[in-house]
Amino acid sequence: MNLKIEIDKHDDYSHAVIKNESLNGMISQDLKSELVFLHNDGVRNLILDLSNVTYVDSSGLSSILTGNRLFHDGNFYVVGVNHPSVKHLYKISRLELIFKTFDTAELAIQQIQMIGN
Repeated sequence: MNLKIEIDKHDDYSHAVIKNESLNGMISQDLKSELVFLHNDGVRNLILDLSNVTYVDSSGLSSILTGNRLFHDGNFYVVGVNHPSVKHLYKISRLELIFKTFDTAELAIQQIQMIGN
């Protein structure tokens, strides 16, 4: 299984939409690599969109945390944490204390534009 990701780059942010339903060990390394590439390419603000994701395991969680570490000099937002199992993992992992989460990409974009990064 390969990572299916759609990246929409803008001047002040990039929006990465994961198209896979599962964010697991089979694709988490690909996601980490993609996050490193985006960071090295000069992306300062990243919106990681999980709205298509219905399952996240510990490897997937690790890849999300990698994104948070990489984009510490800008902003890293996770959006679309909608599926009950993903919401549950997010809640028990207390990820809302680590980085900002928005229901939609539009809300995250508004936040980025408001703070002017």
